[in-house]
Amino acid sequence: MTAMALHADEEWFCRTAWRRIAVGPQRPDIVHAHALHQAARLRVGGVPVVINLPGEPNARYKEDLQHADALVADGWAAEHLSSRLERSIDRVPKGVDIERFRPDGPTVRETLHLSDRRVVIAVARLVPIKNVRLLIDAMAMVRARVLDTHLLIVGDGPAGASLRSRAIELDLADSVTFAGSVPHSQTPAFYRAADVFALPSDFDNSPNAILEAMACGLPVVATDVGGVRDFVADRAGGALVPPRDPAALARALESYLTQPAAARAAGAHNRSVVSTEFSWRASALRLLDVYSRVIDARQGDRRASA
Repeated sequence: MTAMALHADEEWFCRTAWRRIAVGPQRPDIVHAHALHQAARLRVGGVPVVINLPGEPNARYKEDLQHADALVADGWAAEHLSSRLERSIDRVPKGVDIERFRPDGPTVRETLHLSDRRVVIAVARLVPIKNVRLLIDAMAMVRARVLDTHLLIVGDGPAGASLRSRAIELDLADSVTFAGSVPHSQTPAFYRAADVFALPSDFDNSPNAILEAMACGLPVVATDVGGVRDFVADRAGGALVPPRDPAALARALESYLTQPAAARAAGAHNRSVVSTEFSWRASALRLLDVYSRVIDARQGDRRASA
């Protein structure tokens, strides 16, 4: 789908949604749109509109976003977009279900025959920006020195076939498991099968997978891109490495694979951080603050104009 076609499709969706809201039996207190930048411009009635920004919007939407009652974002977007859009952005951190994603519980380690392996896991869409090829290249370097290392890749996408070919090319066919797409409810058992979580992306605004891995008590080795640094405390919770540097990624992975005490300490640190700062409750309370503010502001405007 081209950018213009996508724009038209989103425009149609927003108009249709507002028509349904207008004739509905109950007026909502607020409309929260995720990356539907036209939603505020097309609003029907005085319903407050909050728009979530997962990344930098196309320049065509800059004027649309001025109509929103609030913009919310996290990660790289929260830090950089305010000046580019010339308006304030509320930072609302992502949250993770810390009861579902936890260190203890069922694991697929035995099912996947990984009991005697040191396991690195990546959970990602297999698309170019996630650069899982970089991780496969780094794993070849790790395995040359740590023979029982195994890579578990959870996710699917158009790059899957080329990544499988790359693993074969590097003689890693028996050292990489492609688990494919896994229902989200089942992913905790995959995280628990690993010793280290890896994220090799070229860019990631605020990857959920890192928070899920942290909640499961894993050390995190990731490229220092986007908003990753907001989650991972370098050296305390894992390691941040330069993007597109397989040797640096390999060294950081090997460090945690060969030092289990350090890995456990980093994992415990990550679990604590997620439980206090990135739980669903913490995220929901911050978002509720934004909702309350914009609702009160709209009500104040109506009273002033009455």
